Amino acid sequence: MGGVKRFGTSLFGYKKSDVNAYIDKLLSEVSNSIKDKETEILMLKSQLKDIKTKYDELMEEAEAKKQAKDRVADILLDAREQAEQIIKKAAAQHAREMEILKAEQEKEREKLVIMKEEVREYRIKISETLKKLDFQMNTVERELEQLVGNDVSEMCEEEQH
Repeated sequence: MGGVKRFGTSLFGYKKSDVNAYIDKLLSEVSNSIKDKETEILMLKSQLKDIKTKYDELMEEAEAKKQAKDRVADILLDAREQAEQIIKKAAAQHAREMEILKAEQEKEREKLVIMKEEVREYRIKISETLKKLDFQMNTVERELEQLVGNDVSEMCEEEQH
């Protein structure tokens, strides 16, 4: 369809055969151009459909990855919260156990102080008892010496008689 077409003239205007041939040629060119454009449109539509399909697939994949990422984030958050709770419970239990141990340690100290005092009192009593026994033994020894001494003296006196 390039340039200006010149038609031959005839008695009543342009030559019909030239005009008809030109129109047929134009129709053929336009028809071919329309077919080419329709083919191009179909091809573009097919490409667009493929692109949309690929886009939808990528969007689904992106959404799945986002959901997986969100799940991982939720799991990590839950794990962190559980870890914090475990640590808090362990710290609280440790504190309670330390309190119990300190109380038991204080009780044992008190028992030890009482036992030391009892040992000191027993030592004093044993010492006093030993002193009394020593005094009594000395008294018994003196009495025995007097008795033995008197018996010996009496024996000697009897022998002398």
